[in-house]
Amino acid sequence: MSIVPPSRPHLGDVIGLISKADLPERRKQDLRSAVRSVAKLLGATPPEIAADPALLRRRLEVIFPEAHGLSRGRWANIRSFGVGGDAAPR
Repeated sequence: MSIVPPSRPHLGDVIGLISKADLPERRKQDLRSAVRSVAKLLGATPPEIAADPALLRRRLEVIFPEAHGLSRGRWANIRSFGVGGDAAPR
């Protein structure tokens, strides 16, 4: 877990941006779910985790999703949404 200084964007901010995005509602639901899943895997709430793709990528590289009850398909979906990777939802 990491506590994010108030001036730095965090995953809670990302969820807020997703909610405001001009995307189909189903896509927004999937993206928000992926962000919440990453936070859960990291043992924190979204506002406690910096929205830093490089840091997230490093932290998620050592996670074994099966050990947390995630299927390979769900993990692939989370990663394909750009959560913890190079892409970010726009």
